[in-house]
Order: sequence, then C-alpha cells, then structure tokens
Amino acid sequence: RRTNTDTMIVRDLDNATLAEDGTIVVALDGSTWSWGALQTACELAKTNNRPLEVVAVHNPELAGEELIEAHLSLARQVARNHELKVRTTLLDGSAATALVEYVNSSRPWLVLAGRHGLDSTEQDNNLGSVTEHLLRYGPSNMLIVSREWTPTEAIHPQVAAS
Repeated sequence: RRTNTDTMIVRDLDNATLAEDGTIVVALDGSTWSWGALQTACELAKTNNRPLEVVAVHNPELAGEELIEAHLSLARQVARNHELKVRTTLLDGSAATALVEYVNSSRPWLVLAGRHGLDSTEQDNNLGSVTEHLLRYGPSNMLIVSREWTPTEAIHPQVAAS
C-alpha cells in the first residue's frame, strides 16, 4: 500500500512482452501525479510504438465536467508534443469502478496511474484510493507512477523553451 517509487505490476505474463499488441492506457484526474503518469505513458508509447489512450472519469453527481474535458484537451496537446496520436475517453461514474470496468473490457497492454490523485498530500506514501482499486481489481499489467509533472510547456511552449 505504500510506495514512493515507480512500481510495475505484471498480472498477465502472456501480455507482458514487447511483441504483444495492445494499447497503453493512462488514467488522468488532473493531479500532478496523473500528469506525470501521462508523461511516462507518452514516453513508453513512443519508445514501444504503441497506441496511447487517456481515460478520465466524471461523476455525474459532481460538477466539473468542463474541467475534465479541458484536461483531456490538454492531454491531447501533450501527446501531440510527443508526436503521438492519442485517443481520449471520458467515462461517467465513480472513478475507481468506472476505470476497472473499462480496463476489464478494453484489456490494454499496460495501464498507468499516478501514485496519488487530487485528494492526496505530497507527504503521503500510501497509494491513492483509485490507484489502489485499479491495482487490486484491474486485470492488466500496471505501472504506478511516482513522477509529478505540470503541463506548463504544453500550455505555454515559449516559456518552456526559454
């Protein structure tokens, strides 16, 4: 339940080789850890010539769908900056449940999630609840990413270049 470094979980040995087909899926909630997971997913997709999919979840009982759409739009820009094509998917429901159901149906090659989500503190080494749910109940190989990143260069490329 605790980690402060990237952690790889291999569940499906047949799907763990580079020879296998499949998509890299990254869960995005707008936290610095989920953006870090997106950066890592972009690097892995480019290196391994794999399709990339960014998945976000909106709980219809809460406001914020526009913000989530903005995060997905920014994620598309980040992927384009890596010269990748990306598919984005917006799910409805509880993040933990919706993501596990989606991963069960889509069976990606690898799932990436940030170690924490929006509701966590930097001092916390415990896994976030959604990441832990994906770890416990998801069928796919998974990389839990401890990297934090803010996509400022995707928003303002001239600032990053100076």
